[in-house]
Amino acid sequence: MSFDTPAVRKTELEIRDEQPTGPLAAPTRVNEGRPRKASVVLAKETYSSGQAAKIIGIPARTMRHYLNKGRIPGQQNPITGTWHVRRDTLMELLEQEGRAVVSAPKVLKMLVFDEDLSTLVALKNAVREAFPAIRVNTPRDVCDAVLQIGTWQPDVVVLGSRKGHIGIHDILGALRKNPITAVIKVIAMGSSPEELNELRAMGADAALSKPLQAASFVDAVGALAAGLRETKGGFETVRSRGEVGHG
Repeated sequence: MSFDTPAVRKTELEIRDEQPTGPLAAPTRVNEGRPRKASVVLAKETYSSGQAAKIIGIPARTMRHYLNKGRIPGQQNPITGTWHVRRDTLMELLEQEGRAVVSAPKVLKMLVFDEDLSTLVALKNAVREAFPAIRVNTPRDVCDAVLQIGTWQPDVVVLGSRKGHIGIHDILGALRKNPITAVIKVIAMGSSPEELNELRAMGADAALSKPLQAASFVDAVGALAAGLRETKGGFETVRSRGEVGHG
């Protein structure tokens, strides 16, 4: 038995780290000799380290190693320590390997917040009936709404009635002050012409009067969805007559 073997043997990861080539050199060698897929469909904005490893074709442990070493860019959750990789990063890595990347139609995400349950249900049902392809989330309270805006990153936020010391004006103001959330389209509701004008001045893309008319709400959602499809592209929506449209 040789006791010096563990000290002199190098792990596969250590051998890879000694290679001076680019960040995909080791993953490319791992995949060497294996059939490659003709194309990869990337529909999400971010992927977990395990999902990213599977897409590229390397072990999850190797992916985490590269992320920790900074050889592949990623974002680490400071609380859980888990890693996420953005779609554009994966696209760049896959293109370096010569693999085609297909951008799947993105589903438009809408967050609807209203503390009046009957109004909330009516809003959600109106969107789902007119635009079945739009994904709708309804937060439980204002804290959940703020959390979902930061983590889920909706494309459109609907601000209805809100009681308490944090009102829809405060939420709208916070959205517009943050450069990351300033691009989110906002539909806000007010009780008077003066309030509607104030909401528009604060940056609401659409200001609707209460009590809300379903037709006006659907029209506002349709207009914002059409605008997002033109500016961002790739969104999949469904028109009010049930026709599927792809941006």
